[in-house]
Amino acid sequence: QMKAEMRRFGIEYGVIQGSTPTNYQAQVQVASIQTLRSRGYDCWCKPNLIIIDEAHKEPAAYTKLFEQYPDSKVIGLTATPVGPSGSSMIHKGLYDSLVIGTKNRDLLEQKRVLPVTVKCPSEPNMEGVKVTKHEYVKDDLTKAIERCTAWGDIFKEWSKFSDRPTIVFVPKLAYGEWLVDRFADMGHDFRVIDYRTSKEDREDLFRKFDSGEIKGLISYDVLREGFDCRASCGIDLQPSQQLRSFIQKCGRVRRQREEFDDAVWIDMAGNVYRHNFHPDEDIPWHDVQGTDTTADIVSKYRESKPALVLCPSCNTARKPSRKCPSCGVTKEDPKFLRKIRMGDGKLVTVDPTNVRKKRKESEDQKAWDGCRYRAMYCGRPMRF
Repeated sequence: QMKAEMRRFGIEYGVIQGSTPTNYQAQVQVASIQTLRSRGYDCWCKPNLIIIDEAHKEPAAYTKLFEQYPDSKVIGLTATPVGPSGSSMIHKGLYDSLVIGTKNRDLLEQKRVLPVTVKCPSEPNMEGVKVTKHEYVKDDLTKAIERCTAWGDIFKEWSKFSDRPTIVFVPKLAYGEWLVDRFADMGHDFRVIDYRTSKEDREDLFRKFDSGEIKGLISYDVLREGFDCRASCGIDLQPSQQLRSFIQKCGRVRRQREEFDDAVWIDMAGNVYRHNFHPDEDIPWHDVQGTDTTADIVSKYRESKPALVLCPSCNTARKPSRKCPSCGVTKEDPKFLRKIRMGDGKLVTVDPTNVRKKRKESEDQKAWDGCRYRAMYCGRPMRF
């Protein structure tokens, strides 16, 4: 993608990659951090300026690269300026400051990106799914999705937008391959793309997708970042613990195009409720400072900002208003009622305010139990 952009703007460049011969005379050299790491971070030249694309990835590797070239100026570019754990990237050895070049509302006003219509028909029951390294465990996640997600529900929601090029995010590749067969049964050509797909096959799939030869692409994480395409519809079957993963996925369908006035995001993973941020909103990245993470920011904003509401007629998630901008239905007191798919096939409706109340009661109980046990085993009176 970077090489294509260089050619588009007429920039002479070289490539540092494996045995590929490079243009040593070019003032611009393109390399992946993986290649540089394997070469001991040796660029064979001393760069005056280092520009990092997708700067939120590989912070440890980039820290070592910057140590190798302490006099170089560094610019990191990313739509989600937080580290893998949702923590700040502004610290010694990495980046010195965060500059928000533009905001969502500006890009929408300038028609640089498409506004997103978010549909939230239902979400999986995530009870018992473990989290490790700040994200859901893949095997647990897949079992939860398979246990409570019916193909008929997926197709029912997507069929309203089946004229749109579509990308699908799945919890595991095997689930994606199963979906390919289900879409084929309905007469739609979808393909799986993953880390095993060769460079030539990827380019062929992207070409066929952009030309309309195939309707959709299905992936676990290959399509999540650094991928530009003509998709204007996304199906999210991949619950994301990290806000940045959710935002990156939504970004794949927001590229401006002539055929459609908006993009459609079908959230069947519960990510809109989980993070309480609409893809069109400005994310307060500047609030991620010190030891605070995006999880802390989401928690803080969940208490202070108005929660998104859900249209009972068309399942569109939006800011609180009596009239739904998507279907026009009016409701006096709209709420975001979570519709949770259970393992027995039932659909349970839950009011998020009750969920938060129960969570608070549970935290208070744990605190009290801790004090009580401490007093019991101390063997003497204690005051709390």
